[in-house]
Amino acid sequence: MTPTGSVTVASEFAFRAGESFTSYDQFRARLQAHTHHDLVHYWRRDSRTIEGASYKTSCPIRADLRYYSVRYACIFGGQKFATKATGVKRVRTSLRNNCPAFIALRATKCGQLLQVVDVCNDHNHEVTAQNLAHSKKLSSEERQKVLELLFYGVDRRLIKQYVHTKTGKELSSKDICNMAASLKKRVEFQDMLEDPERTAALTRELGQVVKLGGKSCSKLEELVEDSELDEMLEERLLDKSSMIMRITRLKWLA
Repeated sequence: MTPTGSVTVASEFAFRAGESFTSYDQFRARLQAHTHHDLVHYWRRDSRTIEGASYKTSCPIRADLRYYSVRYACIFGGQKFATKATGVKRVRTSLRNNCPAFIALRATKCGQLLQVVDVCNDHNHEVTAQNLAHSKKLSSEERQKVLELLFYGVDRRLIKQYVHTKTGKELSSKDICNMAASLKKRVEFQDMLEDPERTAALTRELGQVVKLGGKSCSKLEELVEDSELDEMLEERLLDKSSMIMRITRLKWLA
């Protein structure tokens, strides 16, 4: 029995004591499958590399195991940090609620396998996609696409719906603002020129994706009408024109 509000994950992807993996990458692939199927997310809490554990064993350990021992904890499990000033440990509270779920692995005595030596699959919280802090983390390709859309001034509401429709990930307005602020630091965008035709084409492209996404974007405000896309595009182009006029006027006054 688990306490009220707790969930025990017992799917085929959940880890069990005694399981072994021939490489760290194989373990990570299984962990990723566990994350996507069971809607749980882990972070590496403790680890000891093969080099760091050389004094603990005389048997050579395969390099692709990467760790002599490693422990993963649920992202809701909390992490204690000791401040340099006082040495007193504090706990990050953004997501942490002392969830007991963890996976502990150690290299076998023969040094050929990474084995699950202890595990707890009991979570003291609901396991839903909304609970995953990393559910909105974009891949490098997805992030590059969003940066391109921001560079060309595509409406940010439409960008958020596009990302949700394509990936199932939800970006906040703050996420979008942070990415827009990072544009000036991206070398690949420094030599690019703004192009109203490209802005229009991208707006139409995203509109079609959102339309075809149908119910997948039902949680967000629907923007599926051509007239709404036209209004978005007109707003963006007017904003850009006003900005250019202001800059030109300032240069003339200077």
